[in-house]
Amino acid sequence: CGGYIQTVPGSIQTPNYPDSYPPTTECTWIIEAAADHNVQLIFLTFDIVLDSYCTGDKVEFKDGPNENSPWIASYCGNISPPNITTTGRYLYIRFISDDQIQTAGMHLFFDQACKISLNDSSGFISSPNYPSNYPSLTKCVWIISPPYESLIQLTVLNLEIEYETNCLYDSLNIYDGKNESSLLLAKYCGSYTNEVLNSTSNFLFIQFTSDTSGKLKIHRLIKKE
Repeated sequence: CGGYIQTVPGSIQTPNYPDSYPPTTECTWIIEAAADHNVQLIFLTFDIVLDSYCTGDKVEFKDGPNENSPWIASYCGNISPPNITTTGRYLYIRFISDDQIQTAGMHLFFDQACKISLNDSSGFISSPNYPSNYPSLTKCVWIISPPYESLIQLTVLNLEIEYETNCLYDSLNIYDGKNESSLLLAKYCGSYTNEVLNSTSNFLFIQFTSDTSGKLKIHRLIKKE
């Protein structure tokens, strides 16, 4: 079991699924997305023997191509974990079972998500399949980082996503800096056209999450200081 996977989208499952996985088994998968994309993983079914600290049977995820990559999480039990989105183009997955009890295991779906790093002078950011609707459970992260000292002007040309008073379900978050710890410039949900934002530095971090389908298109323009 396991393998190096470059065909995206796809799915993986534990040996013998949906029957019980075998004892004393170890499987390692490495998923590679296209350049400048990241990997999005969805748990379709999940049933791995539960113990308090997942020290027996478990599946672990790392944000990169090998076991030395940054740790994301380890899971066991029968409650499906939250979706995983990597920061780069690789996802490392390792499944381990001991010689005790076995259960049905897991079935996971993976795809490549949106382009993640943008450093050209102008252009467009759009959701997958635009101008058609993107699929549900989409998560995208874009980092705009010009190659020279500059400010960034962003225009939300077309946003059509689910509206909720506090934007709890679908949202477009724009941060004035390198990551989500930076100042939040704007948080959008619902429908918008031609909304203009300006950075105060030469970085913008854009985070988009959705549980339903919709569409999104943004124009970015780098303004030299």
